[in-house]
Amino acid sequence: MARLMAFQTIKATCSIVLPADPPEWVHLMPLGSIEARDGRKWTLKDPQAVVAASAARGLDAVVDYEHQTDLAEKNGQPAPAAGWIKEFQVRADGIWGRVDWTTLGADRIRAKEYRYLSPTFLADKKTGEVKAILRAALTNNPALDLVALATERDDCMEELLKALAAALGLPENTTQETALAKVGDLVKSAKTAEETVAAIRTSLKVDATADATAIAKAIDTAVAKAKEEAAKSDVDPKAFVPRAEFDRVATQLTKMQTDLSADKATEAVEAAMREGKIAPASKDWAMAYAKKDAEGFADYVKGAPVVVTPGGGGNPTPPKAGSPLTEDELATCRQLGLTEEAFKKTRDAEVTR
Repeated sequence: MARLMAFQTIKATCSIVLPADPPEWVHLMPLGSIEARDGRKWTLKDPQAVVAASAARGLDAVVDYEHQTDLAEKNGQPAPAAGWIKEFQVRADGIWGRVDWTTLGADRIRAKEYRYLSPTFLADKKTGEVKAILRAALTNNPALDLVALATERDDCMEELLKALAAALGLPENTTQETALAKVGDLVKSAKTAEETVAAIRTSLKVDATADATAIAKAIDTAVAKAKEEAAKSDVDPKAFVPRAEFDRVATQLTKMQTDLSADKATEAVEAAMREGKIAPASKDWAMAYAKKDAEGFADYVKGAPVVVTPGGGGNPTPPKAGSPLTEDELATCRQLGLTEEAFKKTRDAEVTR
């Protein structure tokens, strides 16, 4: 219990003024520094952890009159509820609580019998850091409420820590630090789960507020629709072949088409050469043209003039450097748009290699 002795239960009011009508939400504690009218100070550093610890008890926190719940052991008087805190919430200006007021409590606020709200909370005795909100009270004397209750309330802290450990599935002797760390992990997990559910809602195209039942129904509908579409399909799996076999056949077909294209190009070029419309020196150029565009080559040959003697085989004797250009070589110059000097220079360089 040495660790528990470091905390004390404090009832205090931060001059939280209630409106004329009983509000649904009440401001229980501001963020940051909290200063009592007698000069003592506390701090609210981690409101999310405080809310988690406050809610972990699993019981509605009571709003009583004049902190009678904490004073009943001393004065023996009853401690009726003016309302019950059903929910804690962190806002920009601190921690708020949603209160379900009793009929009498609401009437006494309307009658202006009570004007202030005073929280009872646990705080670290050494650092003054607020750890949990236990309950609250209607009061009209805020200046006098900022005092410690019954010195050390170790029994209350022990009760809260045990309840928190039990709710988290932790051992009974779990320390506060371990319990709060577990709460932090659960908060992160809950956020991740919320994001996942939101993504599922979006994917299923259901309302953003759809609960688990609605989501499950949407999933069932989607699965049923998919099965129905599959049943309607007339695709026969037996009509398909493995991808590897398909690729093999496709490769063979491509090769056959390439070979056929080459054969046709060779046939077209040789025919043009026999007609004297392609010089032997231009054969490579003609083959490339015929392979790339068979129809274009055919049109070219159709309109091309005869440049060499039809059926001629060209000059069988290899040319010598410096010799004049043959008729075939001159025809090649005309087909390729080259000057005789340029062609002769290139030819002589090839011959002398």
